[in-house]
Amino acid sequence: MTGKEIFDFKLPGGASPTIYDYFLVSFTSLISSTLNGFSGKTRTARTLIFAHGVMMWDVMGLMLSRAIALVSS
Repeated sequence: MTGKEIFDFKLPGGASPTIYDYFLVSFTSLISSTLNGFSGKTRTARTLIFAHGVMMWDVMGLMLSRAIALVSS
């Protein structure tokens, strides 16, 4: 792997994270209030995690408002 890692994964046996691990953390952030075993090492990484959370809450809010609009029509 090239470059500096900006995310910290706590995987069993010290394994390196795969692309699947990133998708899993992304999905888990929707259904859980905490990200166990995943954190940002740098300010940029923590900002990306925060921005992802804001976007996911926005998407969920849009889906909820669309569902309410469909039911009330």
